[in-house]
Amino acid sequence: MTTGASGASGAGALVTAALRSGAVLSVWPDRLESAGISYPLADIAWAALVNDPAPAAPQGMPPAPAVAWRMADGRYVSATPTDPPQTWRILEALFTQRPDLRMPLPPPPPSYAPYPPYPPYGYAAYAQPQRNDNQTVMAGLAHLSILFGALIVPLVLWLVNRGKAPYAAQQSKQAFFFHVAVAVVEIVVIAVGFFIIFASMSAMVSSTTYVDQTASGFFVGGIFIFYGAIFAIQIVAIVFGVIGAVKAFKGEPFHYPLMGGL
Repeated sequence: MTTGASGASGAGALVTAALRSGAVLSVWPDRLESAGISYPLADIAWAALVNDPAPAAPQGMPPAPAVAWRMADGRYVSATPTDPPQTWRILEALFTQRPDLRMPLPPPPPSYAPYPPYPPYGYAAYAQPQRNDNQTVMAGLAHLSILFGALIVPLVLWLVNRGKAPYAAQQSKQAFFFHVAVAVVEIVVIAVGFFIIFASMSAMVSSTTYVDQTASGFFVGGIFIFYGAIFAIQIVAIVFGVIGAVKAFKGEPFHYPLMGGL
């Protein structure tokens, strides 16, 4: 077991390191624990070496290296060890347990002094890192495909990413089934609309003058309702698609109404 500069204990942990936030990060054979929160290794979709999300390093020091990972549900987390070399040890332990996540790492600098802890007021402001990867781009395109290739694009992205890019696959699956639901509702509306229109036309051809006037009203009203309903469905679908795309490009979890279980 490797222990961080603070000597934080973690019997059974592969690597344990003190963080600049004052918390502790530990890599276990089946999970990663940071600041008292457990992240199952099987649910980690991406991990990398990044710069400390704090806006500035201490004077005269390069940006602190940090560990960042994204969970399959879209959560993005980063942690900055007080002792910089621990960043490489953490990632190496993580990549050993999850070799499918491994990516090339730059060599650690020859000399790195320990970084001081964050000021008491500083860390919360930097808790939301600003990074996207290819998964967020694909997920965003799946939602935006309501404007183009509404069924084909998310289906292809779902099938391509299933099993290797959980976030992109899950968001593409949501988009695909939402687009299917929109198409089904539109088909039902079209069927009802045509039934009303044709029934009204038949009544106008074979009815008396009074009934003919009533049928004419149904005919005109049916056309307005038909086109109005299709327009409303399209607007709602586009609004939800844009909202989903915005959240996906940020790497945030998103579920369409009534589809949270997918």
